[in-house]
Amino acid sequence: MRYPEFPTQRLVLHFLPFAFCSFLSLMALFGPGSGSSGAWTPAFISFVPMCFFYTGAMTVGLQREINDLKERLQTAAPAATKAQ
Repeated sequence: MRYPEFPTQRLVLHFLPFAFCSFLSLMALFGPGSGSSGAWTPAFISFVPMCFFYTGAMTVGLQREINDLKERLQTAAPAATKAQ
């Protein structure tokens, strides 16, 4: 997958599942036909988006680390070729 050029667009890609899950959770909690089907239902539906949030945060961190390693590799590669 090729990422867009702007960092904010990259963040949107990582957190899009979180936003979609949050929207679905709000619809399930407050939308029509959201009658109570048990005491556990609101807690479960409220905390499901957190899984997607933490996944998005982890992938953003991994992408930053990948970019950092690519930059370090590019700066080290010319130095290695000059040493030969």
